[in-house]
Amino acid sequence: MASIGLQELQSSCRRDPDSYRTEFLTQYGQFQALVASTELRPSMESKALENLSSFMAHVSSAYPLEGRRVADLHIRLLKEYGASMHHDLRRSLVKSTTIMYRKDAISIESMVPVLFQLLSVRDKELRKSISASIISSLQHANRKHRNEAVVRSLQKFMYKTIEGSDVALVKRSVGLGIELFRRQIWCDEKTANVIGSAVFHPSPEVMIIAARFVL
Repeated sequence: MASIGLQELQSSCRRDPDSYRTEFLTQYGQFQALVASTELRPSMESKALENLSSFMAHVSSAYPLEGRRVADLHIRLLKEYGASMHHDLRRSLVKSTTIMYRKDAISIESMVPVLFQLLSVRDKELRKSISASIISSLQHANRKHRNEAVVRSLQKFMYKTIEGSDVALVKRSVGLGIELFRRQIWCDEKTANVIGSAVFHPSPEVMIIAARFVL
């Protein structure tokens, strides 16, 4: 088969996964190699990995087994190297991760804690994107089926984050919790208590945000 571009291959894989499996596996191998290289030098720019990350995310539902492995690699990269990663690559991996959540290649309880962690990164555009992704993902999950065990797990994670010493992360977590409550995505007593507990945080900025919510 003649060589085709990545965008065209993406369309072909989604349309006829079996016929293009060999071509997909070639790209999958290259993706794995680029991930290994990035783990050695996460701060380096990698347009090739950005492009393959997007490709893999969009075809993940066509190849479920490999798709789940790709999702796991995205989570691992963001969890272990997200803070030190080149900003363009980090944004690309976050975007691909949210796409794979929508395609059921990754669970919300695996994705949200990693995204929360990245709220401390000094990248305003990324933080805005992450906040929107968390809100829309939780809203989407609630529409499908409100899994109380998952909700409690994520609320517990938020509570631990709010108890932390990273003031910037705590502020953004409290702000995100308030927005989730305001939009009635998480509007139960547990969420209110988690946000309200921030009035005891040693940071005056965090105390004021939480106090405004309580009052």
